[in-house]
Amino acid sequence: MSNPLLLLHMQVHFGDLPLNITSFALSLLLVFRTDSSYSRWQEALCTWNHVRNYSKDLVRLTCYWVRNKQKKVSHAWQHDL
Repeated sequence: MSNPLLLLHMQVHFGDLPLNITSFALSLLLVFRTDSSYSRWQEALCTWNHVRNYSKDLVRLTCYWVRNKQKKVSHAWQHDL
């Protein structure tokens, strides 16, 4: 059996290859995650623009409808006199 204290004092040397491989893999992973998060953000921005445009259209149509109703009511009221 080996002495655990001797194992603590042993030096293990690794070359640069494992570090280079893992750093390359981590950089690819980071790029893919960044790309996917940007595409989700872009999709959310597009969806928000659709909601904003539809709400503007709804307000515009509502204002038009209310003005026409008021004109019809005021014209009908004036004709009744």
